[in-house]
Amino acid sequence: MTSASSSSPKKGLSFFSYHRNLFGRRLWVGVVSIVLQLLFYTVATPLRIVYDRSQVADQLTTEIARATYRTKQAQMIFGQMCLSSIAMGLTLLLAVVIAHQGFAYVFSRRELDFYMSQPVKRSRHFRDVYIDGIMLFALPYMISVLLGVCVAEGMHSMSTLVFGEILYGMLRMFFFFVAVYSIAVIAVLTTGREIYAILVTIFLLLFEFVAHAVLA
Repeated sequence: MTSASSSSPKKGLSFFSYHRNLFGRRLWVGVVSIVLQLLFYTVATPLRIVYDRSQVADQLTTEIARATYRTKQAQMIFGQMCLSSIAMGLTLLLAVVIAHQGFAYVFSRRELDFYMSQPVKRSRHFRDVYIDGIMLFALPYMISVLLGVCVAEGMHSMSTLVFGEILYGMLRMFFFFVAVYSIAVIAVLTTGREIYAILVTIFLLLFEFVAHAVLA
């Protein structure tokens, strides 16, 4: 009885220490994800709107012209947020960085031994790190895009139809992130060394394009 009650605080302390260590290891990559996405989706949106308007200000002399231009600008914002090569590249970069950073403990014997010694199942640890990585992208992405949409609406450069397209585009971008992120996680876990993990990630990401080029 005494033995069971005395071991309980130790278990609780180990569990708390495990999650505190997990959060501490991922703090910097979370900050990077938030800053980059806020800059691209929220800060860059009004700058792009102001720049585009300055190019055609002398043409917006009628209400019809302004309404037509508002629709075009909303489509431009949709393209920038959901279809542009920069948005895709940023998502791909974050997916690879978050995956490699989250599972980087497999590159170090000391870190690997530490996590394996914690009172948490391996499957639970993998699940926690994997889902945590998705959240590190998804939450800043959703907040940044919606803030950008609110800014665009405040500047009269958004429409209900395009907003619906942006929501659909956000869903597509999320699945794109999960696909790249999963590929990068597989590369890390199957190699065990950082340089090999990077090379395998690049190979797996380019495999489909190379296969199409060879078979075409």
